[in-house]
Amino acid sequence: MFFQVLSLHAFPVIVHAVLVPITYLAASNSSGAGRTFAIYPCSKLCVTMLYSLPGWKRSGLSSSTGSLKLMAYFFGALVSGKCKGGGWCDSVVSCANRAKGHWGSSIYMQSPTGFAGSLSNDASVNPDFFNWTQVFVRYCDGASFTADVEEPLVSSSGQVLYFRGKRILRAVIDDLRSKGLSNATQVLLSGCSAGGLSTILHCNDVQSLLDPGVTLKCLSDAGFFINTSDPGGHYLMSKLYKDVVSLHKLENTLDQSCIGDSNGDATKCFFPEIMKAYVKPPLFLLNAAYDSWQLEHGLNLSRDSYNSCISYSSCPPVELLQGFRASMLDALSGGWSSLALYINACFTHCQATWDATWNIPKINDKASLPCRVTRSPRVWSLLMRSASWFLQSPAQSVGDWYFERTAQPEQAIDCAYPCNPTCIQQA
Repeated sequence: MFFQVLSLHAFPVIVHAVLVPITYLAASNSSGAGRTFAIYPCSKLCVTMLYSLPGWKRSGLSSSTGSLKLMAYFFGALVSGKCKGGGWCDSVVSCANRAKGHWGSSIYMQSPTGFAGSLSNDASVNPDFFNWTQVFVRYCDGASFTADVEEPLVSSSGQVLYFRGKRILRAVIDDLRSKGLSNATQVLLSGCSAGGLSTILHCNDVQSLLDPGVTLKCLSDAGFFINTSDPGGHYLMSKLYKDVVSLHKLENTLDQSCIGDSNGDATKCFFPEIMKAYVKPPLFLLNAAYDSWQLEHGLNLSRDSYNSCISYSSCPPVELLQGFRASMLDALSGGWSSLALYINACFTHCQATWDATWNIPKINDKASLPCRVTRSPRVWSLLMRSASWFLQSPAQSVGDWYFERTAQPEQAIDCAYPCNPTCIQQA
């Protein structure tokens, strides 16, 4: 039996996506999941800021052998163009504002949700996982499903806030166990953005909740947020994460071995570059070297300042961009023998949730570039099973890694901008 858990994400419905309604998970007093906010597409549960029922969405079961193949995908955050995402809330005020919308309560979440990319049931788009049962877990706790605070906070306006995202995760897993996860033999935990970070932070936790003998692997899409400075020398991500950790009391829930090795600095253990060394199951990091969310929120570059780079017309901030890429590759160093990597030279954020950036053929008419391509973003990749190089999509790399079609974990790292003409923009 196969159970694919793909984690947190935050994208709009995509053309040709299968639309799946929300199923709500009734809050359980015994689990302590009540009085908080969250939801996952496949059942009814919610826990974190405003009281409501969490929820999840699920595609139909499909298997030629009759076995259950399940993909649970945590819906995370994105800010790109007109699509504003969840991220994290780092103050009582910001959390109270979240509680009034779909990032803070299932009351406001839209249904149905589109399943596409790695959640697609189209074999031409998603060849390795198209017939897995897919579960999409909605994000609403503001701390990547990591907090577990017993006493609620009250905002100045009287809004009662509950920080219990970790209880959501446990309640979702418990509910999925009752629906087939307990019989699974293979599980893939994944997510995008805040959900990609959650995948890294909770890979060990999920393994501890699964039965002995279950094979778990974890895929983080656009979740590798790095601690780097903007041109003014300000470490914006570090300040954000420090405030999130403090408000949500994450020093009590983050990996305690990591915190001990970091001299008690829990904020370091909210950064993937530190936490990746503590993840025990196999981990795959899918990321753009020029991650658009991080360029705007970590490097403090406006979209307008690098738009011309995307169109290949000119690129005024090229030195800043190459410096960011160098910082990301440096943060990825260490533990390379066990990590699987797919780092392309695109300006994007979250690639596994879109058909176009996952594996669907796509016309690219940049005729003036060195080559003309007709597929989703690719990088040159050397497979261990052969000595030949060929262009490979994220879907192909993830499939080869998950099913061990290569002798060693794939580590596909693109050349620097502007070398890849296959990039597809989402905004």
